[in-house]
Amino acid sequence: MKIKDMTIISLFIALMIAGAFLKIPFPFIELTFQAFFAIMAGLILGYKKGVIVTLLYLLLGLFGLPVFAKGGGISYVLIPSFGFIISFIPGSFMAGYLYKKKKWNKYIVALISMLFIYLIGVPYFYGVLRLYLHSDIAFLTLLITFIPYLIKDLLLAILGGYLLRYFRFLNLEQ
Repeated sequence: MKIKDMTIISLFIALMIAGAFLKIPFPFIELTFQAFFAIMAGLILGYKKGVIVTLLYLLLGLFGLPVFAKGGGISYVLIPSFGFIISFIPGSFMAGYLYKKKKWNKYIVALISMLFIYLIGVPYFYGVLRLYLHSDIAFLTLLITFIPYLIKDLLLAILGGYLLRYFRFLNLEQ
């Protein structure tokens, strides 16, 4: 791997970490920007490097570095929102693969990738609430709770597609 690739991968890991701490407080959970940066990593860097970024981010947090919104460590897998962190890996892969390899429209790719993140994150969230925290919340109630967050993330995905034009100077082919 070239020095340029390692530098840009490191930059995107730093952006994911910063995205965890850029918080907009809402009831129950805070809005963060990690999903946005995971999708941008896939769109800009392609699926291979996008997966490297998100996987290294996940591993840094699991090894105990406080890179997630509420810290880090292996016990983080029992936090309901950890499913979203896991979903960044396939979400970034999907963004890079569909955009760079299949040449799909960047806006459609960003939206599909964000929805994919939610398809993994919400059931994990529900599973931890029900099985570990013994909450009696209904899945439909949880889905309704996530609608404002999904709308925010879909808007960020569209913004990501728009901002993509400003990263062409990087010339980052797979």
